[in-house]
Amino acid sequence: MASSLKNVKNRINKKIGGIVCFAAAAMLFCIGGYHLLFNTAVKNVSLDDVSFSANVYSLEELVTEQAGQTFESDSVTVSISEQDDSKAFEVKIPELGEITLTENTIEKCQYATVISISSEYFLKTIKSETKDHTIYITAIKTTVLGNKAADYQKRMNTLELQEINSIIFVEEDGTETLLWCR
Repeated sequence: MASSLKNVKNRINKKIGGIVCFAAAAMLFCIGGYHLLFNTAVKNVSLDDVSFSANVYSLEELVTEQAGQTFESDSVTVSISEQDDSKAFEVKIPELGEITLTENTIEKCQYATVISISSEYFLKTIKSETKDHTIYITAIKTTVLGNKAADYQKRMNTLELQEINSIIFVEEDGTETLLWCR
């Protein structure tokens, strides 16, 4: 009788172990599937579904305003503060938030370019290379499902601490399409 109770107990433990393993595998499958469908950039976005714009600002003009004064333009607000005996310049860009630039950065960089990329899709990846004041984009990708973005997420913004004069899309065959120029 004791051995048959042990056999029943072993079978119950094996079933419980199988159920736990199955539940863990199902959970990992669901998490992996969710990540693949909603977060992995694999689907190309057509150029017809994307628009580009950029604003180029002279850093010298922005930071030569009097200390404590605020300079305002369409997209950038700069205030000057003293930190550890060196000046730091807070560049406030509504789409990007606050960026602090040191005097050393400003000496090396003469321009700041705010690039706005708008699309009805969630833009997950934009593969690009910057060369000679031009950004060459080779891929614009969204998720597998090509999810449509909510109004506040339709725009992706980046900051280049240099003067950008044009944005060009390069197709796989090498064909170039001008997306924006100054």
